[in-house]
Amino acid sequence: MNQSHKLLRQVFPIRRWWSFILLLTASSLGCVAEKESLHEMDHELPPHWPQSMEDAAQKIEQRLGLLETKESLETTRDELSDLITWVPEVAADTDLPELEWVPLYELSETLRHHLSAEDISLSDCREDIERFVVLLRESHAKLPATNTIN
Repeated sequence: MNQSHKLLRQVFPIRRWWSFILLLTASSLGCVAEKESLHEMDHELPPHWPQSMEDAAQKIEQRLGLLETKESLETTRDELSDLITWVPEVAADTDLPELEWVPLYELSETLRHHLSAEDISLSDCREDIERFVVLLRESHAKLPATNTIN
């Protein structure tokens, strides 16, 4: 019994050491993973996914123009809603400070709620959507990579 007790003492510290190394390795692997947006893991992005805030502003304006002529285009209305909903994520993937990002998020949430409500027409939201496009462009212009020196 004494001999088996010595053997256990010798084996146990080795097992504990290996457990510690495995735990340390597993936890450090989680720390080196880069931040990914929710859509980066998807294999295919929708064709109307915006590449930047300026791109989102242009696509929103295009959908608004299409809806002026054909209000009944459900796909166009759905894409408009998608774009408005995606803006906070697109903005979050930039160097935009939180102070600039929050108004985009709040207006996006308000518009998303209004567009999903069936008792509110698009024309009732149009002014807010146009204000959203202006805010997008102003925020995009504040990004370091988009500023131009005269």
